Amino acid sequence: FRRVLFRSNGFNAGQPNASYDWRNPDNGHRGSFRVGDYYNDPDGFRCATYSQVIYINNRPEETRGRACQQPDGTWAIVN
Repeated sequence: FRRVLFRSNGFNAGQPNASYDWRNPDNGHRGSFRVGDYYNDPDGFRCATYSQVIYINNRPEETRGRACQQPDGTWAIVN
C-alpha cells in the first residue's frame, strides 16, 4: 500500500523526470521511482511513463511502464 501511495504522490507532483527514493521501515525494502514524461492518451486521460527499481534482499528488480490518471484522481498502471 505504501508503495502505491508513494507512486501516486510522485505522479501527482507533475514534475517530469523527477526521481523519488523510498524505504519501507516495516520490511526494509527500498527503491527509487522516476516519473518520465506526461502526455494525454487518445481517450483524453492524463498519463505518464515511469521506471522503478525495488531492492528486495539487496537484489534490484526494475520495472518500467505507463500509468494514467483515472476520473476519481487515482493513478492506474496500464502496462
